Amino acid sequence: MVSTAFPIFDQLAAATSNRERATILLRLSDGLVLEYGTGIIAACRALKFAAGAAFINERLAGLLAVRDAHGLLPQWRANAAEAWRMAISEFAAGKGDGVPHG
Repeated sequence: MVSTAFPIFDQLAAATSNRERATILLRLSDGLVLEYGTGIIAACRALKFAAGAAFINERLAGLLAVRDAHGLLPQWRANAAEAWRMAISEFAAGKGDGVPHG
């Protein structure tokens, strides 16, 4: 999986563990997730990192969601995004399985 256009794909492939991949995903800007989100999801799936794919899918869904009059996400969407962020952060730190529970 070699990409001259966007090194994130190479970084994900070169990572030695899914925990390392989680750290890479957590550093991505919203702009990169908007631009390359579907490709990143596909890369995570190809690398058997389902939690990473789900995390990026949730981030992408939040970025594309309709906001209220104050620019806020619906509360359920914001809660889901935060739950995934916390789960992937804990996973990257060596705890849990990268999936929100509860």
